[in-house]
Amino acid sequence: DTTVTCSTLPDTVVVVANDACDPNPIEVAVRDSITTGACGGSYTISRIYTAVDVCGNVMDSIQTITVEDTVDPVVDVAPNDTTVVCGQVPAAAVLTATDNCDNNVVVDYQFAEVAGACAGESTITRTWTATDACGNASVQTQVITVIDPIAPLFASFPNDTTVTCSALPDTAIVVANDACDPNPITVAVRDSLTAG
Repeated sequence: DTTVTCSTLPDTVVVVANDACDPNPIEVAVRDSITTGACGGSYTISRIYTAVDVCGNVMDSIQTITVEDTVDPVVDVAPNDTTVVCGQVPAAAVLTATDNCDNNVVVDYQFAEVAGACAGESTITRTWTATDACGNASVQTQVITVIDPIAPLFASFPNDTTVTCSALPDTAIVVANDACDPNPITVAVRDSLTAG
């Protein structure tokens, strides 16, 4: 009797039987009887060897082969950890997996995002988990650090101008936009005077 994995099933052994009344070696027939287990890669094979002599006397001998699935699936390697500018987060990779016992391994994708110090920064953790029918699992992860290194851009700005002291222009309402902040940015204004 033996315990194996589904990818290392033993070959059928050539067995010889002898008989007290038959001088010739007896040909032994072999058949397998399979009992299903708790999952697809786990089952039991009863390998029955049967010898019959010329007078019809029968002898059975049974080898029990316990098949187990203890091997984790092999999942594609996740993309490398990376740092990107907001708005440039790459699409999630599609990973696949193979398994020695399960031809239909499920790869589950999950992601979690943790906010950073400001609205345009965060840390994204992507996780791919491949699980076979017997619950063996392999995990791949990728961490994406999202940063905001880009200054806002003015949507509009008043032109330089020359005026008289009695015709100073009002302070313009200026709007700024930012690649990482979806909301318009409040623009502060201050004056610096140089004497003439």
